[in-house]
Amino acid sequence: MKMYKRFLAGLMAISLAAPLTAVNASALEPPRPKGDINYDGVFNLADTVMFRQWLHGNGKINDSTNADMNGDESLDIYDFIAMRQNLLRGISEANKKYEKSGTVNLCGGIESALTDGKKIDESFTDAQTEFSLELFKRTIKEDKNVLISPYSVSMALGMTANGAAGQTKADMEKALGGLEIGELNKYLKTWRTGQPNTDDLKIKTANSIWVRDNEALIKPQPTFIQETVNYYGADIFKAAFDQSTVNDINNWINEHTDGMIPEILKELKPTDMMALINAVTFDAKWSTPYDDYQVKPHKFTAYDGSVKETDMLYGMESSYIQDEDAVGMIKNYEGGRYAFAAILPDEDITVTDFVNNLTAERLHKMFSEQHYADVTTILPKFKYESSSDLNDPLKDMGMESAFLGTADFSKMVTPDSIPLYISSVKHKTFIDLNESGTTAAAATIVLMAGNGIAPERERKEVILDRPFVYAIVDTETDLPLFMGTVMDIE
Repeated sequence: MKMYKRFLAGLMAISLAAPLTAVNASALEPPRPKGDINYDGVFNLADTVMFRQWLHGNGKINDSTNADMNGDESLDIYDFIAMRQNLLRGISEANKKYEKSGTVNLCGGIESALTDGKKIDESFTDAQTEFSLELFKRTIKEDKNVLISPYSVSMALGMTANGAAGQTKADMEKALGGLEIGELNKYLKTWRTGQPNTDDLKIKTANSIWVRDNEALIKPQPTFIQETVNYYGADIFKAAFDQSTVNDINNWINEHTDGMIPEILKELKPTDMMALINAVTFDAKWSTPYDDYQVKPHKFTAYDGSVKETDMLYGMESSYIQDEDAVGMIKNYEGGRYAFAAILPDEDITVTDFVNNLTAERLHKMFSEQHYADVTTILPKFKYESSSDLNDPLKDMGMESAFLGTADFSKMVTPDSIPLYISSVKHKTFIDLNESGTTAAAATIVLMAGNGIAPERERKEVILDRPFVYAIVDTETDLPLFMGTVMDIE
């Protein structure tokens, strides 16, 4: 070992004196694990201590190449976070990239083992039910099928709220059900990490944050990055925010929704600085699937009174749910942890009126208090996708300050970054319910825009080389004084 160290010392002396030209250094030394920055042949606590001291301006790094944990060709706090999390998890390789168009994963997708969740209790269920119902009330339509995932939206907005401060933070906490964000982080981690993943019941959740690759405009706060990794298992990507990034984001969502949501984002504007994204898939088999003989045609009356014939699933269940204005069915998925619930309002009450008059307490009571009986059920097979712009619903729920230029997201980015506000919250879902079970997926994107950046002006061409109309307009009143046409040039 002493001989080996002397050899390395001599090699380092050569490298300091002149660049290696005829000798390939990598061929002279044994391979070392990523993160071994002090040349002792192992990756351990000593390497993280050396990196921390270097970040604070003390000491040096013996091997800067091996310190670049995320492969973005720069050394910064993200490499230190990846290094520390690797050490905590006992993983020897943190240099993971999302291999799309040069997009780099800043944190290697490694989740901290130090942060604990919080056991789901009444405080969380009450808050989440309130949030779910209020969001649903503001997104349903009288004339179209709508599907939202409050779970997905909570994940995306929960990440976002970790970057908020002051009144913006208070408004987001209130809209999300009233829990302080530190508490909500713990509950959401427990909910996310406790989801089942079997052949008959699978729920997958993925979170990511995409940052414009322009440090002159935006640098995320290390504490914000750490919280989203700790509690949401988020990957942090640095990207160009051009069309290639639009494609990468859509591909990421497509991958994490098992192909059910191939596209949600159309473009990224010059003002967009960050995107916080959740993707979730649900795939479950019925505990008692429908047999072929239970699939029969039946008439269905639509919202406008039109009657259509469609395939219905005929069954017999052992329980039902009810309210003063509605009755419903419950059908369990395999394992019994999840169930499909359908609520049918009384004939003289429309669905929108029923939902708008529903309270979180009444909804929770229906789901939690089943009545046991032999219940004949007839359920239509259905399959559709739904898209929602959640800006107005969230503003109505008290989050308007987060959408204003005065929003305070100072915990999200460093003080020398451009101030951010939420420019858009996009939500897309898919569901397929049939005789075997149910597959569903959801994706939520929170787009953060830079305040004070002038959007790129749209470019157009107007070539008056054929007949046209013209006017002379009073710009005070916007009224035409003269109007005419040019049909020919004499």
